[in-house]
Amino acid sequence: MMEEIIQLARERGCEEAEVFVEKHQATVVEYGNNRLKKLETAHSLFLALRVKKGGRLGFSTSTKPNDVQGLVERALRAAEFGRLADFSFAPPAELPAVEGFDPETAALPVEELVARGGRVVDGLRDLHPALQISSRLALISTEIEVKTSQGLSAAYRRTGYSHSAGGKLVEGQNFLYVGDGRHSARGEDVTSALIAEVRWAFERARVNVPVSSGRYPVILTPRATAAVLAPVLASLNGQAVERRVSPFLGKKGQALFDPRISLEDDPFWPWGAGTRPMDDEGIPARRKALIDKGVLQNFLLDLASARALGEEPNSSARRSAGVVTPGPSNLIMEPGPKSYQEMLAAVPQGLLIDVLMGAWAGNPYGGWVNGNVMLGYKIEDGQVVGRIKDTMFSVNAFSALKDQVVEVSRERKWVDAAGPGSLGGGLYLPYLWLDGVSISARQG
Repeated sequence: MMEEIIQLARERGCEEAEVFVEKHQATVVEYGNNRLKKLETAHSLFLALRVKKGGRLGFSTSTKPNDVQGLVERALRAAEFGRLADFSFAPPAELPAVEGFDPETAALPVEELVARGGRVVDGLRDLHPALQISSRLALISTEIEVKTSQGLSAAYRRTGYSHSAGGKLVEGQNFLYVGDGRHSARGEDVTSALIAEVRWAFERARVNVPVSSGRYPVILTPRATAAVLAPVLASLNGQAVERRVSPFLGKKGQALFDPRISLEDDPFWPWGAGTRPMDDEGIPARRKALIDKGVLQNFLLDLASARALGEEPNSSARRSAGVVTPGPSNLIMEPGPKSYQEMLAAVPQGLLIDVLMGAWAGNPYGGWVNGNVMLGYKIEDGQVVGRIKDTMFSVNAFSALKDQVVEVSRERKWVDAAGPGSLGGGLYLPYLWLDGVSISARQG
């Protein structure tokens, strides 16, 4: 079918053509309100075609395997108004070996997923009689293939496993939700860790403590660290650099951040959420330092942005609804020397921020991260003493990561890629201690 699509596109006058195929098998198990709510297995197919005709780029998508004629016709029409394409699609290449597909994970029985979700519910029931416990497990097997008129024919498989758990409690006007999750390419049983983390959060968040507006030392959990990194990730996107909206334009080799800040995109990380042997344009996987000890080293580049910037593509292409844009595979942040507990014990009075809501509204290239603190805690004498409510968090990521870093933790966790400039994959991030963070609190 892929060869048929390329042949038809060439017959219709296209200089080049590229076909991307993604097949999914997903099993989802969901518990809600303390009982099993959903159990389903679904199969899906996604086709994306890009063509070059008259030097312009056109693309189309379909979920129908027999939609060859329609796929080509739509791409040809789009090419009439498409951007100038002065790059070629990927040539033949040998893919490196990666650890991203686990046969045992792919073969996990549904009964095991149901049992794991049930153990989470049972492990949290005693926290409160009115606690509404949720647990969601997803097991995904994916096949990806890219074929081009330049001779590339490459394919790989990967597995994905995620398990999240949480609890919701409504007491009068007080609404509380705590939760956590794990995701990777392997289906390891993480129920005990999830139960422990949800219990810890619930027991401390039951107590609401006051906080005044001001500037505080703040420890960000890996989830909150991801929110602060979102403007950085958006600005590393090669398309943003090409459009000249990235503040990092022309600054490669400059020290933009604290020397303790290092970010690497590593598609080879064993069993990472975004581990892959090639990107979504068929370019073989490549590890690249983005920020090394505070110094900007590389951007995330697909074929188009690499050509526009006069650089080589570095296996950063991702697809969202068929549209190709640069994005990370496994975004890895270097750890620091101290443990999270040592960091916590060193804070006489401050905040622990876990979940921010609405943090990415506005222009990410300005660096501002402003959001409601959906889940945060007050720290007194190195101890978490209760939950803070009705507070706003505000920081400029660029200046904070340069001038306000106190410590980076030794521990790291996988969190979902989210925010501006990200299209899936995974983030492996530490706890981050920032000083002088602006907090606005509603009084009364």
